[in-house]
Amino acid sequence: MSPKNNFYEKEITLIVSKEEASDKIKNRIVLGKKMLESPINSEEEIEELDNKIDIWTDFNIELLKKLFSDDSISKEYQSTCGAMRAVPYDSSGRGSGLRVIVENLENNLKAKINKLESIFDRLELFSDKSKNQFDKLVDLNIFWDLLHPKIVEVSKNRFETKHFADSVEAALKEVDNIVKALVKQITGQEHVGGAGLMHEAFSVNKPIIILGDLSTQTGKDIQQGYMEIFAGSMSGIRNPKAHDNINIDDKRAIHFLFLASLLMFKIDERK
Repeated sequence: MSPKNNFYEKEITLIVSKEEASDKIKNRIVLGKKMLESPINSEEEIEELDNKIDIWTDFNIELLKKLFSDDSISKEYQSTCGAMRAVPYDSSGRGSGLRVIVENLENNLKAKINKLESIFDRLELFSDKSKNQFDKLVDLNIFWDLLHPKIVEVSKNRFETKHFADSVEAALKEVDNIVKALVKQITGQEHVGGAGLMHEAFSVNKPIIILGDLSTQTGKDIQQGYMEIFAGSMSGIRNPKAHDNINIDDKRAIHFLFLASLLMFKIDERK
């Protein structure tokens, strides 16, 4: 069983391959250990090490956010710190005060290295859910930025509550409604939606909504092709869902949502 974030009670997965995560974390551990070997003999070297540790730590925090589907691993790392001693007053700026500062820096660095090693050792416990770029989009939930705003508006809540088929039906209904509204605006007549409307609205011979330069063969091909895609989307995707209880997974839903989004963007580009 994969680890879970106790606060959210959801599975935490790797969003890159285990090999990639392993290599990246191992490199950060090696870099941290090299910093431990740096000689510290002055306040300037203390300041330099402190800055290097801050930069190294900040990078690790962001790296862990990008490696896992949940930021709890990053937060676990971020909350780690080493044992700290109070720095004694030292008017000369040398001696015991300097040694305690160095010890505190090194203890903190060791603790963060140990935490990275702990995460590294636990990698085999996490499921690898990102074998390709499409899976990354799904796991990170960032594909919405690529979709048409009207599709996001009607489909996102349904999708995020795992009503995947309903999110697709809502998206294609929105496409249907937009086409009906445009046809009424242009012709002044109400039309029944669906594939029949798409054939009428985007007809090459008597188009109501023009998508290409119909004075050229390329434009006619674009008009014909999109007419068939609009009509096919209604008869082959929307109608079966509306008439039957069809279940689809999140990835297939995203395929359909991108299709609906493409149609929306094409309507926006109409002549």
